[in-house]
Amino acid sequence: MDALGFVPKVESARAAAKELLSVGDRPTAVFASDDILAAGALRAAHDLGLAIPGDVAVVGFDDGDLAEALDLTTVRQPLEESGRAAMERLLQQLDKPATVREVALRLELVPRGTS
Repeated sequence: MDALGFVPKVESARAAAKELLSVGDRPTAVFASDDILAAGALRAAHDLGLAIPGDVAVVGFDDGDLAEALDLTTVRQPLEESGRAAMERLLQQLDKPATVREVALRLELVPRGTS
């Protein structure tokens, strides 16, 4: 295990994706909730001899350095804007706890070699 816990997360995702991709009517695409989980799905597809993206497309979420290194299609989220919105929401809740606010962030698909 590495210091940040990536290895167990990748291996757990790999095992789950391997099970998912081993069924008779396997999906043609996997969308992972972050790029680390997508890395596990890529490893599972490789283990099963599946072509990426020919047999199965894989898309992650975050667009960190890992996505670029893996040539992973991913969804980029605006981290600074997200942090700012979270802080504003926290301050608003402290001032007026009953206030409801909806926040929509602009996401961007970053196409690479896995889709």
